[in-house]
Amino acid sequence: MTFAARPRFPRRHVIALGLCAALTSVVAGQTPVQDLAKPPATARHFIIQSTGGRHGESWMWDAPDGTRMGRESMNLRGQVFELDSSGTAGPDGLPSAITIRGVTPQGDAAETFTTSGGTAAWKSPVDAGTATTFDSVRPNHLVKGFDRVLGQMQKLAAVKRGALGYSFLIIQRRVCGSEQGNATAPNGDAIFTNAHEIGEAARRAKEIGCDYFEYKPMVDSAHYLMPFSEDLRAIVREQDAICRRLETDDFAIIAPASMELLSVADDPRQPKKYATCPAMELRTLVTPSGVYPCPYHRGREDKRLGPVPEMPFDIWWQSDERKRAMARTDPRTDCNFYCIRHRTNVVVHALRDVQEEGVDLLSRIERSECPPNDPFF
Repeated sequence: MTFAARPRFPRRHVIALGLCAALTSVVAGQTPVQDLAKPPATARHFIIQSTGGRHGESWMWDAPDGTRMGRESMNLRGQVFELDSSGTAGPDGLPSAITIRGVTPQGDAAETFTTSGGTAAWKSPVDAGTATTFDSVRPNHLVKGFDRVLGQMQKLAAVKRGALGYSFLIIQRRVCGSEQGNATAPNGDAIFTNAHEIGEAARRAKEIGCDYFEYKPMVDSAHYLMPFSEDLRAIVREQDAICRRLETDDFAIIAPASMELLSVADDPRQPKKYATCPAMELRTLVTPSGVYPCPYHRGREDKRLGPVPEMPFDIWWQSDERKRAMARTDPRTDCNFYCIRHRTNVVVHALRDVQEEGVDLLSRIERSECPPNDPFF
């Protein structure tokens, strides 16, 4: 299989509508309840109740950096909602960034909205290539929910001023109850997957006016890729061939480099031989609950660099405190999962090694034409 990199769209506005799955017992990216934001004692506190009694609690507060925070915990007749939210406003008072995390009875509640430099991006877990699979992996109370989602995307495609994308997460989950499996796991157990709908989802994406269709593999709660069995690889190869026949100058098929690894490797781990991660200097993640070395380690207290600093950020960035905290992450022991920045780190370390041997490559790189917008160069 040949997997394409994400194309560059020259238009100013890019809108990404993600049809990607929130799962069952193994969840791709779902934030654990214990990692959701914790309201301070000064937060506004609300009780959620009805004539039937108390159902939960809700809090609202402003973080030290001005981010507007929310946390809600509710149990409605056995249906559990555990959510947090964070949002910031732009100079015009309109939302510039909104993040929702947590879980609802339907699964992962993750949603994001961001604007930057005239670009808006929104992503919400919806899922699937057909209504039947949509209802299976994304239970909902909407009438013809899947058709409604695609209908709204088609309306957006007709008036958009940017690129519209359809993102598809390849689901693997253990079969439950009377559910029938349609593939096998690497250990031979029956599983349910939506991989057989990749081609149909790509066809629908093109039909409704999307500019690209992207499919990608699942990761577990520790960010490790979910390995493919031989029959799942065969399904993906077949579906990829269907997708490629749909490609035109105006419609792209995209798959990440991790798909290459899963197409040939039984072990999804990616061992690292370097002790430091240069990419962390550009991937540091600032959240209302603290600062983390990169998105892969978000929520890990042992990797947390500290709370959001009250001092000017540039002073904190240059501080010994931050540098010591960054040094606690050793890719050789902490990052055996697949990392999209691994190849970048290998190249940066190689450049450093030859530079230390007296070969002046850096000055040659500075004089050459560098990749556009590449922060490393």
